[in-house]
Amino acid sequence: LLCVIGIISVVLVLFYRRLKVNMKVLTEAKMDLEEKVQEEKQTISYMERAIPIELYHEVIQKKENEVQLVPTYLPFAIMEMNMNNFNEKIHAMQADEIFEFINRILLNTVPYVYGRNGIVEKFTRAGFTAFFDKSCEEALTAAVSIMEVNLEESKNSSMFDQFAIGLSYGTVLSGLAGIERRMSLITVSEYTGISSFLQSIAPKYDAKILATGTFCRKIQNFEQKFNARKLGYIYITATKSLEEIYDIF
Repeated sequence: LLCVIGIISVVLVLFYRRLKVNMKVLTEAKMDLEEKVQEEKQTISYMERAIPIELYHEVIQKKENEVQLVPTYLPFAIMEMNMNNFNEKIHAMQADEIFEFINRILLNTVPYVYGRNGIVEKFTRAGFTAFFDKSCEEALTAAVSIMEVNLEESKNSSMFDQFAIGLSYGTVLSGLAGIERRMSLITVSEYTGISSFLQSIAPKYDAKILATGTFCRKIQNFEQKFNARKLGYIYITATKSLEEIYDIF
């Protein structure tokens, strides 16, 4: 009987030790997993400040625990919002005044983009380029709201002089470039160039919002919902086609 009890005791001791080892391994594995999850959250948090997180999720994929960068080619409504006399405006400003000026402009405009499901792709001078994947109507409604605020501000200040918006619709190639330590989102599209061109020529037509015919036709009952006049056509070299241009006011 004593021998049996001794054998059982030895077995129990060995089992307990094995159990402790397994529990330690499981605990360490859990800690490693939690650490990896935390690192990933932190990485995404850093990414959010540098690139649009919505596009980040589009161009990055995970396969067998490895991160793969996958460029996307998606249709967007594209908004270019900026001021054409930026260099003249900041010429006499100090450095801190320039950035205070830029951030005040962005504070009054960017929320309307996100309020209409847009994505700010990049900031340039005192403006930005934004993408809308839900609808062109959302993009145009955001543009109208931005310009209404600007017109109201202009009554008391010349801050918003020469501000204009260009709108177009088309496919955009986007992807991440660089290395893990430093990455940037790169977008390639002839349509971003069209939006930028329309923004730059708007003051010549005393216009605040210029949009392509393709963009306008994506909006159901466009003529009933918005006030617009057709200005004419531009020739797009990339697509070798004519595009109608509308002034929306």
